[in-house]
Amino acid sequence: LAAVFITLLLKRTIGSVGGPHAPRALFPYPLALTSLVNLTSGVLCLAPGRFFQRGTAKLRDITRAEFMQVLLIGLIQGTEIGLSNTALKYLSVATKTMAASMNVLFVMCSARFWGLEILCLRRLLV
Repeated sequence: LAAVFITLLLKRTIGSVGGPHAPRALFPYPLALTSLVNLTSGVLCLAPGRFFQRGTAKLRDITRAEFMQVLLIGLIQGTEIGLSNTALKYLSVATKTMAASMNVLFVMCSARFWGLEILCLRRLLV
């Protein structure tokens, strides 16, 4: 239920392209909105993380290679979320939801292509 509410709120915030009856967007910049939300989330998670870390064993310092890996994964994930929010500007909520639900099939086919999974009829039907 929360995911539906967030999707509808995002649609209302970034608006739609075209059409004389399209509602006026509150903030029609989906990539900027995603960046602001991710930055705010990171900052809000930093304070509790520092608070709950007190009194525990010190963790080892992260290496430069590990930092770069985490940074790259974060950039890729942020871009994916931003582009998904941008798609919401051009697609109806129903169309975006149907396209997103195809992700499971895409992952299964990709895993089969890379030899990670055996794709049989039973898995396709479930």
